[in-house]
Amino acid sequence: MDDPLARYEPLLDDYGAFRAACDRPLPQVVRVN
Repeated sequence: MDDPLARYEPLLDDYGAFRAACDRPLPQVVRVN
């Protein structure tokens, strides 16, 4: 299976940092109204 994010590699200065950021989960946020 091909990596769908690999197409961005030529556009980025630090593809490794991009992949690391994509692999990190987003922080959990609770908003109260």
